[in-house]
Amino acid sequence: YPHEVNGTPMYLYEVATESVCESAARLLFMSIKWAKSVPAFSTLSLQDQ
Repeated sequence: YPHEVNGTPMYLYEVATESVCESAARLLFMSIKWAKSVPAFSTLSLQDQ
């Protein structure tokens, strides 16, 4: 059946991929927010931030 991979429906792979991308985006934004909260970060030049 063309809509399956090893018996697993393709939409499950699409949902998993979307979930991984969403998690990666959240981690990125959380990391940036954390870095901005570090006192030494604000002393860096804009180019180094």
